[in-house]
Amino acid sequence: MKKITTLLTTAIAVCGLLFSGCNNAEYDVLDNSVYIVDAAQSQMREKTVVMKTAGVDITVAVRLAKAVDYDVEVGIKIDPSILTAYNAQHNTEYISVPSQYIQLPDNASVTIKANEIAGILTVHIDNFTTNNQPYCLPVALNGVKNADVPQSSSLDYFLYLIDQPLITAAPHITGSHSCSIAGDWGISCAAWTMEFWARMDDLTTGNQCILEFYNGAINADYVYIVWGDARTPKNIFRVKIGNNELYTAGILETQRWYHYAIVNDGANVIVYLDGQYCDVIGPFGGPKVLAKPGGMWGTLKNAYFCQYRIWKTARTQAEIQTNMRREVDPTDPNLVVYWKANEGSGDLIHDVTGNERHMTIINATLEWLPEVVFD
Repeated sequence: MKKITTLLTTAIAVCGLLFSGCNNAEYDVLDNSVYIVDAAQSQMREKTVVMKTAGVDITVAVRLAKAVDYDVEVGIKIDPSILTAYNAQHNTEYISVPSQYIQLPDNASVTIKANEIAGILTVHIDNFTTNNQPYCLPVALNGVKNADVPQSSSLDYFLYLIDQPLITAAPHITGSHSCSIAGDWGISCAAWTMEFWARMDDLTTGNQCILEFYNGAINADYVYIVWGDARTPKNIFRVKIGNNELYTAGILETQRWYHYAIVNDGANVIVYLDGQYCDVIGPFGGPKVLAKPGGMWGTLKNAYFCQYRIWKTARTQAEIQTNMRREVDPTDPNLVVYWKANEGSGDLIHDVTGNERHMTIINATLEWLPEVVFD
């Protein structure tokens, strides 16, 4: 027993010496790694960046788990092959940004200086038209070039999703006017959503109507969408459904664009302002039929609008927030009408769904803003 104990003690001592000898040469490697900072901060390995007219600069930060006393050069690459597995795992359909729009030198790298913890590389993407496709920049580490420090196997890539803001022409309407809307209506739908962008430069007048769905009587199918009324203050947005109504507090500002969404989920009618919950009428499931709308009657003193969409489904708050600053697919079968209002001239606002529910603005002073940016 004594002999066995002696042998065991000797073995432990030898192992200790071996480990101690390896400590200077390899322990720092085993205890250190390099990784992409954004990957460590996001469980989904993705975030959205906004691409404007000048494109977008993406800052890729690379970090060591702990500083070392020599420079560490880390390769960076754009790796579209990442997307095959990522899309399959997360049920996404991301597409890599085409290489011709990416400004990144060959053999790109980040240098982390001696005794520092991180370094950065800026990747520029030139502006291009996304057509609402889910483009992204798949960035990956490409090996540590001059140091015996491994790259992380779990934090070695990140996806930068490209969001292109809505840039559109928009009509500027002043004076007493009305509109004529073509096409077949009387649309049956258990739920619906109306959403649009609008800017009011005068909120001192009551009953500035943008649309009114009216089939000859104020009944369960009546919808009235308007700013102001007889009450004070008049800087309110109102929605009237039959004899029920809701309206914002007097919070609206002139010369500012707001996104408005009215959602009927079959039980309640909810208003969202800039994608945020505002108010609700409930329980109330009407109307079940969207009558042919008129509207823009009376004196709409100084107003702008664009991207007016009517859906025959209840859009979720997430869907509203995700798509309010971008165009949507006009062939979506749930779209009843889609007035982009981006013609840039004339008084005819086209319905781009193919349903031919075009709008003609009449008896108004009509000008066009050439470029409005929603970012």
